[in-house]
Amino acid sequence: MGIISEFKQLARLLEVGDGQPIPLAGESQKDFLTVVSVLKRQAKLKPTCEKALLLHHWYDKYDIPALKLEIQDLIEKVVRKKKEDVTIKLLLVAARMGMKKFVCEEMVLRILDDDAIDEEEWRQVYDTPWVVQAAFECLLDRR
Repeated sequence: MGIISEFKQLARLLEVGDGQPIPLAGESQKDFLTVVSVLKRQAKLKPTCEKALLLHHWYDKYDIPALKLEIQDLIEKVVRKKKEDVTIKLLLVAARMGMKKFVCEEMVLRILDDDAIDEEEWRQVYDTPWVVQAAFECLLDRR
């Protein structure tokens, strides 16, 4: 499915018979406009964890594959700029987006160094065995 057809699919979700936009249940009109501007290549988002998670939400919920590269790009920029904490949620999104090498090399190390992430948060990772393995290997390498 191309970007144009995906955009049309999103537009249909927001129109009623008279062409007036209606809000998607539980979705922000501002978020919708952000997604549309990314799809139309009209906006380059500031790389934040929040923006990457926002795009992933729309990618996942509404099946918009054209957002994948933008999400991956945002995740890489967030992790590399080192000004923002890397969250377990972002780690799991990166894992789902096929960023295995990046997750292993960059994200796991940052998260292991973050004292604010507790055991309860780490439990979210247990359903992704290769991430657990990457964390374990990182710990072994530090010995």
